[in-house]
Amino acid sequence: MKKILLAVVFLVTAVAAFSQCTPDAGITYSGIYPRNLPNGQEGVPYNQVIQFKVPKDTTGFTVDSLYILSIAGGPAGMNYQCNKPTCGYKGNANGCAVLTAPLGAGSAGMYTLNVSVMVKLKSPIPFVPPVTRTFSNTLDLVVDQPVGVEDILAGRGNQGLVLYPNPASRMVNVSIQAERSQQTLLTLLDMHGRVVKQARVNVNNGSNTVTLSLDGVPHGLYLVATRVNGIILRARLLVQ
Repeated sequence: MKKILLAVVFLVTAVAAFSQCTPDAGITYSGIYPRNLPNGQEGVPYNQVIQFKVPKDTTGFTVDSLYILSIAGGPAGMNYQCNKPTCGYKGNANGCAVLTAPLGAGSAGMYTLNVSVMVKLKSPIPFVPPVTRTFSNTLDLVVDQPVGVEDILAGRGNQGLVLYPNPASRMVNVSIQAERSQQTLLTLLDMHGRVVKQARVNVNNGSNTVTLSLDGVPHGLYLVATRVNGIILRARLLVQ
């Protein structure tokens, strides 16, 4: 039960820009979703919504309520916001939270987040007062290095992106193979190394297809690049 309660706390850690999240009523099993915190990337604001369901009971006790107390140890500027102002939830309730961080220059690295939660438990035995317990545990967050324009232009990276259609006009689909869930930055550069367009995307473990808008991009030859699985992937794109 302790692991489940702590897992719920972990879940309350993930998104940027203090946007309000909406609990997913379709979640029927206690726990957190996603179960692994996606990687961040330096230079890309971190923004991850986490859904969770508080357990209804544990051995010999009913969960009355759960409160997220704090999440510490993350990159500079990291904050979290629950969908409820108090970050308090009744047993068997659905909730969500947003974890945000600017991930500015120098933020790449591994962070150990310390998550603290308070749980109020009720006994089925009459006249036994409620029991309050505080738990804490850690959760790792990896922030990857940014994609360097110099590395892209120098060809220091895999030719691992698949683009279609290519040539393209209004939009292009980018096929990305990822080894874990993570956030990354798609970058479109012209052949002089100038950044033309960027888009932050989320990819999941396995095969992913994301769409990059080409609205306003002049005709010509470009490079599309991103960092996935810790390596730079790139491919040439003809816009016509």
